[in-house]
Amino acid sequence: MIELEKLAKHPAQVSLYTTRRDLARQGLPRLTTEDGCFIRSLDPDGVKHGVFGAPQHGYFEASPNHDAIAFRVADDAQSRRIYRKLASLPGLRPYDFILPNYPSYDDMYEKPEGLWAYGTWVNGGHWSTCEARMVLAYYRLGQFEDARRSMRRLLTFAERFRMDNPLTKCGSDVYQPNLPINLCYDTFGPAAAFMRGLFEYLYRADGLTLIPHIPAALEELQQLDPVRFGQKQLFLTTLGHGPVTAVKVNGRNWKRFDSASVFLPYDQTPAVAHVQILLGNAKPRAGRASVPVSPNSPLVLETKAPGPELAALDQRVGPLREFHRRLAAAGLGETPEAAHVQLALDCIATAHRRQHLLQTGEIKPLPGPAEAAADKSYLETAQKLCTGLDAVLKASETATAATPRKICAIWREVPH
Repeated sequence: MIELEKLAKHPAQVSLYTTRRDLARQGLPRLTTEDGCFIRSLDPDGVKHGVFGAPQHGYFEASPNHDAIAFRVADDAQSRRIYRKLASLPGLRPYDFILPNYPSYDDMYEKPEGLWAYGTWVNGGHWSTCEARMVLAYYRLGQFEDARRSMRRLLTFAERFRMDNPLTKCGSDVYQPNLPINLCYDTFGPAAAFMRGLFEYLYRADGLTLIPHIPAALEELQQLDPVRFGQKQLFLTTLGHGPVTAVKVNGRNWKRFDSASVFLPYDQTPAVAHVQILLGNAKPRAGRASVPVSPNSPLVLETKAPGPELAALDQRVGPLREFHRRLAAAGLGETPEAAHVQLALDCIATAHRRQHLLQTGEIKPLPGPAEAAADKSYLETAQKLCTGLDAVLKASETATAATPRKICAIWREVPH
């Protein structure tokens, strides 16, 4: 909120929220155990909930602890103490994923049975949003093997199309086992954190701070997909390992860095910035910058005898691609409508790609009804994106703003 109010140029609100934040920090010791961990809650009479090993309410509450590390509420020393305590409790991660608590709560309004039984839902069940923050905490502290184990476990669910949330049985099974496949958007959180944790990305009103957390075994890392920084795109590369010793942006020396971080002021960062971060004794390398994929790259239809639904989607590819080209030519390539068009094209291509991989045996069919459900999900996603785009463009016909009307006019001119 402080940074948002800075962007909005509201100094009074900046002062207000800064004061509130500082007061909250002053109160944190009251919510901290002797070993530096945060409790779950504090009763008005002083009874603490979430002091591990206490005769009453003696469980460990994970969320405030991994969040304090992930979001830098705790300093480095306290963060390491929290991690050591967390890592000393195998019951918190019986299947590599973090649980919200261990052992069971003794202070719920409900009896610990059914939905409230330990390991099922909020009492000891696994939540991917918590895992995402746990992964960020791993990166901050350099616990890369923990992050790797988490991702490997997640992939066992992804490969079976069982990306459900929450996970029951202490993180070992899906919440909806009777569905043919599962997909809950929460489960994309850990994968996003696995990427975000590499550079941490501290966004502020005046710029972006990158804090590299690169495993020592990686001599070189290139991010092929851009990171969004307002209207700008960043392509990040690291060479070597150890402290930051030099930085180049689009081939030019960059001076805004120290041994642990790189700062990119928004007004000084190029619209497309290839950031090369040299670690330790690494030397810069020319000609290795990542190149963004063209939004108009050709769609290769490799599927043999596509079904009627996929064939119907193919009829939309030509007009959509031409629409995107004309939007870019008109300076509208960064609009939500252009992104919508590109996403629809990508999803049609992905549906083809999946069918091609199945036909060539490069991926195995899922067992039983899961295969048909998975195939259908690819088609439905592309169909819904096309239907949604039609609705957006239709609404633009009567829009009062100039940009939607211009986009609609461009669409009408595209041969269908």
